[in-house]
Amino acid sequence: MSKTPFSFLSLRMGGAILGLLLGTLLHTLPCEALTLHHPLGPSLLAATGILDRSSLGSVPLVLRPWRSLEEAGAVLAKEPGGLAVLPTTTAAFLAERGIPLHLLGVHLWKAFFLLSPRENPLKDLSAAGGTRILVPFGRGDVADGVLRTLLKASSVRNVKLLYASPQEGVALLAAGKIDGAVLPEPFATLVRRGGAHALDLQVEWARRFGGRPRLPVTGLFRVGTLDPATEQAAVAAFQRSVARALRDPEGAGAVAAETLHMEPALVREAGRRLTLEFVPPRAAAPELRRFFEILSRHAPETLPPNPDRALDLP
Repeated sequence: MSKTPFSFLSLRMGGAILGLLLGTLLHTLPCEALTLHHPLGPSLLAATGILDRSSLGSVPLVLRPWRSLEEAGAVLAKEPGGLAVLPTTTAAFLAERGIPLHLLGVHLWKAFFLLSPRENPLKDLSAAGGTRILVPFGRGDVADGVLRTLLKASSVRNVKLLYASPQEGVALLAAGKIDGAVLPEPFATLVRRGGAHALDLQVEWARRFGGRPRLPVTGLFRVGTLDPATEQAAVAAFQRSVARALRDPEGAGAVAAETLHMEPALVREAGRRLTLEFVPPRAAAPELRRFFEILSRHAPETLPPNPDRALDLP
């Protein structure tokens, strides 16, 4: 089984969104702006203060959205520099491959739910034996590692894991072709609206391994080197943006929905199910190390060797 994250199927979010984002931001920001590589999805709630330039401070930032983990890896390998928002396990793989990543903070702590039909719900992972479950993006992603670890720790066998985009997961679940799907937001909320049962995988992790019901899913990384003053100012701008999303979820949801071309009510509802908190590297390191240690023990194929060393955790 491959240990690289580059076999993931991309999220087909559409070139129109990418063009809108780049066209708007590149038109309004200086050409020498610092680049922020960011995934397209409701995690953009954390960056809405940057999107509408309300919390840039003295550092101009240009958003360069990526639509798949394959795309993110390819861009960062060719264009080191700037900042990147990445899943923590993906960042570990990329760092092992030689991309110079330095953790600046972890800010997304809840993202994944196991959705199943209300007619035959998976109310507990112990009931998952013999089922077909779709996992988004591909082998080695955070969702894959979390589900594999929980299944193994619960001694659940004969689960057939399928890999496809979240959009395909929604369609296959609705058609009754799979028994469950691990979905990020807003796809989890979309399926919930149809009456599906949702199992919070962060809560399941805490029940099995202890600790708080949250996981270090996504972080902000420096790519290559930056002037220390520029880095500090950029991180402060991102911290203010996260704080704004928490303080004004309605406003942040509206900005994200417009950017993503999604229904505002859907993005706002999905945003309420995310856990956002910007935690600096030193404070986040213990949870990250424990997360990596548990994944390495139960699902070693979802991490590179020595992931904490690859990311140079403090």
